[in-house]
Amino acid sequence: MQLTHFLSGRYFSDLLQHGREVDITISRKDDSLLRHSTIDMERWFAKSSHEMPKQNGFPLALALLLFLLVFALDMLTMLAMVPSLPYPLHALLFFAPSILFILSNLTATYLIARGKTAGLLWYSGVYHSLALASLLLLFCALVTGDMQNCLLMVIALFLWFGCRYLFNSRAFIAFVLFCRTQRIAALARAMRLARN
Repeated sequence: MQLTHFLSGRYFSDLLQHGREVDITISRKDDSLLRHSTIDMERWFAKSSHEMPKQNGFPLALALLLFLLVFALDMLTMLAMVPSLPYPLHALLFFAPSILFILSNLTATYLIARGKTAGLLWYSGVYHSLALASLLLLFCALVTGDMQNCLLMVIALFLWFGCRYLFNSRAFIAFVLFCRTQRIAALARAMRLARN
């Protein structure tokens, strides 16, 4: 647990922990959810979308871009280590996983924007998987003496550190907390209305 805390950063780890606690509170479906909300907060979040302040989803878009760049560098390096494959198979092995990767990350982004912790957990899993893949590919490139692939993996690791910085930035945390608070307020409002 300490290793993932170190790799992800303190604020992102705290954000995940807070999300797990909120999910437990929501799953209980009792008065504990109402203690996390106020009537004023529920009224404020019940406003129409054009009355609400505009939220900056740029950190999520930038995280998607960085994930995609690291994934592409990892895939290109891995495929370069197997040069005997025919070109159509090379293309298939690059584009099929890339499309699945993009779709799954877009789904996770949608979940984050809805205030659900599952999206953050997916981001965390992708983040750690890309770090492990980049380090393994860097090691393989160093063993084989392929400096071009070593350079690509160093670039991938710099982009990975960019993800770490982004996940612990104020903009990312503020966006996630806003979406999570909006979800809590909507569920608490529905619970209050059902009781009246």
